[in-house]
Amino acid sequence: AFMNSEMVSYGFTCHVNVLQIAERITAVFHYGKGNAETIETTVSVVDYLTSIKNNPSSFGSEMVDLASAMGDYGYYCQRYLNRINNLEGKYAQMPNPETVAYDFDELAGLTDQYKVTFDGGGSAIDKASFDLVLNSSTVLELYFSTKSDFEGTPYVSVRGGEAFVANKRGDRYVVTIDDIPAHKLADMNEVSITTVDRECKIGVSALSYANAVLSGGEEEDAKNAMTSLYNYYEKAMAYKASL
Repeated sequence: AFMNSEMVSYGFTCHVNVLQIAERITAVFHYGKGNAETIETTVSVVDYLTSIKNNPSSFGSEMVDLASAMGDYGYYCQRYLNRINNLEGKYAQMPNPETVAYDFDELAGLTDQYKVTFDGGGSAIDKASFDLVLNSSTVLELYFSTKSDFEGTPYVSVRGGEAFVANKRGDRYVVTIDDIPAHKLADMNEVSITTVDRECKIGVSALSYANAVLSGGEEEDAKNAMTSLYNYYEKAMAYKASL
């Protein structure tokens, strides 16, 4: 446990992923001689979001909109991920969403500005792809492979940072960009991959993945999940601007 800034109460941090937003989390605080005394409380992210939506005068419209968008994000991502990973019944079910239908064509156009960019630069990079991990912190994973006749070591830098040796996972290299908060889902990350004296540049953001899904032939569940992610980002930005 940690104490709050006023040093009058204790708190705890529990990291939950997008599948766990409706999970009931029980915290037990132990104190006193031999830690024999306890105080117990049970909460969930949904409880918090509901308390905001039920008290709009206390939180303001931007915060209420953000709470609704986060709930929809949890609902649509849970529905999609439960099905493709055969997880039905493993996690507490999210309540029905506030938004029951999205315009995928409109959202594909809105997210076009975040489309991934690729400049091979004559390097030895053969193929590149990327994935989005919706964990307790949103994570981008960029994968690439080198041409069969390349025998050197690829070096990578992200956002102009110090170059490092690329990590290999199976037969591909992987670059991980983690801890992406909601208001930075649209931030483009320039990834430079150097092979000998040639440089490949890739520009990618979390919303690049949303654009790829919305612009492609993905199924409705996947598009709902990525649209809800984009809407969550938009409401997070509006809330941040209101502070």
